[in-house]
Amino acid sequence: MVNLENIKHEIQKIGKNITKRIIVCAGTGCVASGSIKVFKSLVDNAKEMNIDVNIELKEESKGLFFSKSGCQGFCQNGPLVSILPVGILYTKVKTGDAKEIIEQSVKNGNIIDRLCYHNAEVICKKQNEIPFYQAQNRLVLKQCGTIDPENIKEYILDGGYGAAKKACVEMTDQKICSIVLESGLRGRGGGWFSDRQKVGFGKETDIFEKIYDL
Repeated sequence: MVNLENIKHEIQKIGKNITKRIIVCAGTGCVASGSIKVFKSLVDNAKEMNIDVNIELKEESKGLFFSKSGCQGFCQNGPLVSILPVGILYTKVKTGDAKEIIEQSVKNGNIIDRLCYHNAEVICKKQNEIPFYQAQNRLVLKQCGTIDPENIKEYILDGGYGAAKKACVEMTDQKICSIVLESGLRGRGGGWFSDRQKVGFGKETDIFEKIYDL
């Protein structure tokens, strides 16, 4: 069995040498607006300024780490570029902005106000300051925009597969079904059925009873 704790420690150890991280949204909307070109331009400009650049995490990684994210939902304001750990979020970024971002925000720690989202007269420098995100309570997607969806180790570092391991190793079938029913979980297929209804439908079949002993 894969040791999740060992993977966590491995990524934590590597991450200690990363000083800043730039995340470019690679959701469909941002890609259509040019985010892949923005990503390349940011990397190229950082290299030209002799900054240690990493596009994947390795033992020898240090300095600036570039990665992509899944869709952050704010497509009309893409391409989106985040700078961690300070939490800056830039909107409608163009390739021509890359040099300024690296020079001002990465090297000197300055915020470029014109690239921040503006809510009336208020400049929103971080994601949690933007009304669009303030109206949401993200659970499953809470880490979207901060981890690389194509890097399974980052998911594990954030606790990924911990619940699945517990379910497989420590819990009975009945207990798993009970937790799902009590959660009030609903489907996203359009019918908005609760899992309580779905389990109820399944219980009427012999195969469901054989699998879950219900």
